[in-house]
Amino acid sequence: TNLAGDEVFWRFISDVRYLQAPIWGDVYFNRHEPCKECSNGWQLPNCTDPLEVGEAHPMWGQFNSHEKCSARAKWIENYLRTERKKNTFLTAETSQLTVASLVMTPSMAGLLDIATLVRVVFDFSQTGDCNAAYYLSSTADTDVATWIACCATTMLLAGLFAIHTLRDWKRGEYNNEGTESRSLYIFDLSCCAAIFIHLIWNIVLDFSPPHILPELTTAFERNEPRGYFDCLSHIP
Repeated sequence: TNLAGDEVFWRFISDVRYLQAPIWGDVYFNRHEPCKECSNGWQLPNCTDPLEVGEAHPMWGQFNSHEKCSARAKWIENYLRTERKKNTFLTAETSQLTVASLVMTPSMAGLLDIATLVRVVFDFSQTGDCNAAYYLSSTADTDVATWIACCATTMLLAGLFAIHTLRDWKRGEYNNEGTESRSLYIFDLSCCAAIFIHLIWNIVLDFSPPHILPELTTAFERNEPRGYFDCLSHIP
């Protein structure tokens, strides 16, 4: 998947510990009564690690991790609490690792929030050197009604000024004022044309996809990681 011009393998996490894996023997609990503490620590046959025991451990036959005293819920709790972990996402083959987070900056009443994509990129060389750089990209939607009203007013004034200039040009008044006046007429008309081109181009861009904040809202409602990533990848 493409992010900022680079092909990446992405993964959404709520905690960096989900990028790590347990060390065998460190995450154990009572296999028959998961909520009962193992007073003597790891001990056969009851207080064991499901990873060590394998398929024979009753945890692998459970699929409910929402109940407080289920084996899976207890394993997750103990894993997050365990200090020793091994890294699985950063390996010897990794050449670049990017940590990205979306920061929402609330605005005053009447203005839309600002979405900022914060990226920290770690580059790893074959010799083990590590270099890091950070990037910030912000975007925000515009209040369409106010924006269009301002554009329409500006274009109307520019149009009236252009008509007035063309009328003077047609009357040949520049001939009475010299060559310098003729250059000013051309300059005025060029400025009016530049205003029209600039505003029309911005209106086209404003109404063209992607629409970051609506897409982000939709992704939150659906709670789909793919939707999150596609939205973030659109932030320039």
